[in-house]
Amino acid sequence: MVSTKLAIVTPLADMNMVSTITDDILAVDAGVLQVLNHPRLIGAIGDFDSMDQHDYSMVRSIPVPLVKLNVKKDITDLDAALAYGFDQGYQWVDVYGAIGKRIDHSYANILLLSHYGDHVRYVMENGDMVVKQTDMVLPCDNYDRFSLFAMQQSCISIQDALYPLDHHQLNTMDPLCISNQWLNHRPALISIHYGKLLVIRIKENPIYHSIMQKGDNSI
Repeated sequence: MVSTKLAIVTPLADMNMVSTITDDILAVDAGVLQVLNHPRLIGAIGDFDSMDQHDYSMVRSIPVPLVKLNVKKDITDLDAALAYGFDQGYQWVDVYGAIGKRIDHSYANILLLSHYGDHVRYVMENGDMVVKQTDMVLPCDNYDRFSLFAMQQSCISIQDALYPLDHHQLNTMDPLCISNQWLNHRPALISIHYGKLLVIRIKENPIYHSIMQKGDNSI
């Protein structure tokens, strides 16, 4: 293995984003149908219980390893995929499609992200998220807002942002650090004196952005 970076593609991954991936790809369950002919596909993992027989026969014919999991198991397909990727020697993983419409699955995947810490990023159509335990310089990268949530009792400082903080005690039930903004697109400095943070960057919906510029805060 030459590459140290892996992309995991789930069934919920955005097709347009998947088409831009240049890293090695590990597909999760029916996510493999999006990348069957991708030159960087290294394998697929899952219980494949959501596939019909025709699709599963197609998947079995691809010339990469196929790891079939039991339908009844104690870990999710994504958890198994992350473990498999790190076992293969990858040091960083971008996951496409970890956050979707089912709040229970999305929340479970956020807990999973917390477990893997600084080695995984969830990439979404309108943003991304990571979990950090050390200080970070948070670039704007054309995102509009960022939010910080404590995954455990934390003490943080925020500099070079619209809403700065100095040694603020942030607990797991505190939504104070939602929807902060960069200043003139310059990176913000997040100091984590202790604790663990979920860091989310978001691109605003253009319709919402237009409404807010007109001063309508009723939504």
